[in-house]
Amino acid sequence: MIGNKGSFSLECYGFLLNSNHKDIKLIYTCELDATNISCITEGLNEYLEQGPNHKVIYIGGEIKNVKNMYLNNFSIPVFLAEYCRIRNYQFILLGSLSQWGLIKWKPSTTIESTTPFSDPYDEYSRTKQLCFKTISSSSAYHGYFICPASILNHKYQSGSIYTLRKILSIRWVNFIFQFRGMISYCEREDVFHSIKSALSSGEISNNIILSKSISAFELAKTKRSDLKVRFTYVFGFLAYHIFYMLGFKNYSQKIALLFTEVNFISNQTK
Repeated sequence: MIGNKGSFSLECYGFLLNSNHKDIKLIYTCELDATNISCITEGLNEYLEQGPNHKVIYIGGEIKNVKNMYLNNFSIPVFLAEYCRIRNYQFILLGSLSQWGLIKWKPSTTIESTTPFSDPYDEYSRTKQLCFKTISSSSAYHGYFICPASILNHKYQSGSIYTLRKILSIRWVNFIFQFRGMISYCEREDVFHSIKSALSSGEISNNIILSKSISAFELAKTKRSDLKVRFTYVFGFLAYHIFYMLGFKNYSQKIALLFTEVNFISNQTK
């Protein structure tokens, strides 16, 4: 398993160890020479003996540093997909709901694993989408994609739900607006269980959405006002299209997720 240094990789590693995957090894991306992609082979070969039953899990990636996104979200996973194909290894990697691209402005949108992609809205979305398209559309690669919604970190109170709660804690926002968005999220354990299921299945190709949802209205815990709902929708409609015309598609995406009902349909079974 290859991942970034941090609690997420360590927790995933510990979960799999306790799930009878005693032979799993954790490699940090910083231990591989990512600046020279071909050298990754040497790093992996130190851990993997020759044989057809090995599995490679990639839970690395870059979400903050734009300069590193192409390398970590595209180049490395695509290289690993080819590495695993040549050796007939199973390759499991973390995708993202962002790979479906920009949400179109509609009162209600449903996205499933087979829903066609829209244009990406930022570099993260672009590199994640490019990775999926490159691996899934070519017979030269194979990959089992696990695409989680915003992963909650309860310790640091980060993730979609915590972000919305901070917004709703502002009195004037709560006084003026009443958001109707379906806030998508998942727990770390949801991702770990999905990786465990993928390892057990042995499938070489799949596209799994992991998503739970809670309505913004439910989080707000305020009395429903049809007037505020209509005003919020009109405001969101204008803001979405203004940001879109100005080229700030990433803001249009955030507005669509908050102001409209977007349902990501999970297709993971435990």
